[in-house]
Amino acid sequence: MLHSKLKNKRLGNRHACLWIGLLLLLFPLAAQSSDTPADNPCGPWAERVGHGGVVWTQNAVIVQGTASPGVSRNRKRSVAAIKQMAQRAATLDAYRKAAAVLSGVRITSETVAGDNVQTLSAIQAHVQGATICRAKYYADGGVDMVVKVPLAGIVTPAQLQTVGTEVATRPSPYTGLVLDATELAFAPSMAPKLLSPDGRLLFSEKTVERQVFAEGAAVRYIAGAETVPEDVVGRNPLKAHAVALGPGSPGELVVDPTAALVLLQSPAFLGLGKVVIRITDPEIPHCRDLAEQVEDFLVDWEKRLVLARGKGKVNFSREFDTPTRLRMMERAAEVNAQQNLLRAFSSVAVEGGKTAAEIPESTRNLSGLVLNARRCDAKYYRDGSAEVVLAAPLDGLRMSGMGASPSRTVSSSPPPMPTAEITGLIVDAAGLSFTPAVAPRLLDPDGDTVFSHFAVSRAYLDHYGAAAYRKSMKAAQADSRAGAKPLTVRALRATDRPGELVLSESEASQVRQLQKAAGVLSRGRVIIVTD
Repeated sequence: MLHSKLKNKRLGNRHACLWIGLLLLLFPLAAQSSDTPADNPCGPWAERVGHGGVVWTQNAVIVQGTASPGVSRNRKRSVAAIKQMAQRAATLDAYRKAAAVLSGVRITSETVAGDNVQTLSAIQAHVQGATICRAKYYADGGVDMVVKVPLAGIVTPAQLQTVGTEVATRPSPYTGLVLDATELAFAPSMAPKLLSPDGRLLFSEKTVERQVFAEGAAVRYIAGAETVPEDVVGRNPLKAHAVALGPGSPGELVVDPTAALVLLQSPAFLGLGKVVIRITDPEIPHCRDLAEQVEDFLVDWEKRLVLARGKGKVNFSREFDTPTRLRMMERAAEVNAQQNLLRAFSSVAVEGGKTAAEIPESTRNLSGLVLNARRCDAKYYRDGSAEVVLAAPLDGLRMSGMGASPSRTVSSSPPPMPTAEITGLIVDAAGLSFTPAVAPRLLDPDGDTVFSHFAVSRAYLDHYGAAAYRKSMKAAQADSRAGAKPLTVRALRATDRPGELVLSESEASQVRQLQKAAGVLSRGRVIIVTD
C-alpha cells in the first residue's frame, strides 16, 4: 500500500485527502498481471519473491527481472513492439539474476556451485530453460518478469567425483526417511550431511546413486506443515528429528540416536534419495519498521541490514498519465537509493579497521547486493518527487581469508567438550563507545588475537556471520545463538579501530579454552552486547 504525503502545507486538508485518494485509486491501474493462480508454476512465491533467491521447498530458484524501456522514448514503435522489447529485457535481467543466485547454491554442506568453473559455464545455459511464472505490465512500457529455474541439472561431471562412491544398498523395513529440522537454523543444500550424535557419517553425496544426485533428487525439502509426499518416501518411512547442527557447517544435521542406529546400517532408501527434510519456510525480511529512521543510509547491526533512502524528481509533460508518472518518480528515487546503498556498503567497517571499500573480497559482490536489495517503503509527492528506501543483508559482505576450514572427515568418536559444556560466548561491551564491525576481534591485554572470523567455519561464516550484536544483556541471553549455557565476559575497553575489544588476561584465557568446545567459536556462537 502506498503512503502518500504532501509537502505543500498551504493546501487544506480537504485537497490533501482528494490527492491521496486519487493516487491510491489510480496506482493499481499502473500494472496488469498476466497470470492466474491456476497457471502459475511458482504458486504464492510469484508475489513473495521480491528480487529472488533459492526456494528449497520448490527445488528451484525463483527471481524477478525488471525492464522499463518507456513509451515516451519509443514513440515511433508500435505498442506491441514496445511490449516485446520490454519482455525480452526483463527476461534477460531475470536470467542474469538467476545465474547469480545459482552460482551460490550449496551443492553439499561444504561446496557451492560457483566453486567450479565448468558449473558456472553450465549455469549460463541452464537458465535459458527457465519457466515464466508471471509477467506484470506497466503503463510506461515496463515489465516485471518472474521466472523459475530448477536446481536439477546444474551439477557438472566435475562435481560428481565423490558422488556415489559409498552407495547405501542394504535392505530395510523402512521405505524412506522423514527428518524434522524445523527447530534448527539449517542451511539446505542439494546433498546435506547427516551425522549420528557421536559424529559418524550417516548420509552425504557419497551415499546417493550418481544418477539420483545429478537429477537433483538426493533429498526433498518441504515446509513444516506440508504433507509428506508418499511417492518419495513410500508407505513406511522412518520418522526422525534433527537434534543439532553439525560442527563443520550449518548444512550438517545431527540425527536423534534412535534413528541414527537405523541409518548406520546404510539402508537402500538413502541410496535412492528417498529422503525428505522438513524445514521452516524461509522468512522474507521485513524492514518497513526501519524505513522512517533512514535519512541517507543506516546500518542496523541487530537485524544485520544496510538501508538507504533515495530521492528522485521528474519534470513531467502533459503526455504522461498518472500511472506512468508514478513509475517514473519511483524509478528515479530507486536509482538514487541504489547509489546511496552502494555508498553505505562501501563505508561499513568490516575488519581490522578497514571498510568494505578497502577489502577486495568485499567490493567484488557489492553491485550484486545493491541490485538485489529489497524495497522497504515508497512515498510519492505532488511536486513530481518520490522517496524509496532499500535494504540488503549485511552478511552479503565478504571478509579477507576463508575462515576456518571445516573438517573434511568425520571421525567415529565425538569431539572433545569442556566439563562445563559451554554453548556460546557473550561479550559485554556496553558503555565502552564500541563501534561494531562485520568481523569483530577480541584481543588480550598484549594485543594478541583471542577470537576473529578466522576461527569460524567458512560455511557458518557465510550463513551467520562471525558474530551477532544485541543492545541488552537480556536480549543476548535469550538469543538461540548463545545457547543454554553461554560464557559471559566483560570487555576492558574498545580500541580506536571498529570491531576490536580488549579482554582481561583471565577472561581472554577463558575464551581461548572455548577453542576446545565443539561448535562454539567455529560456529560463530558469539554475541556482543553494545549500547
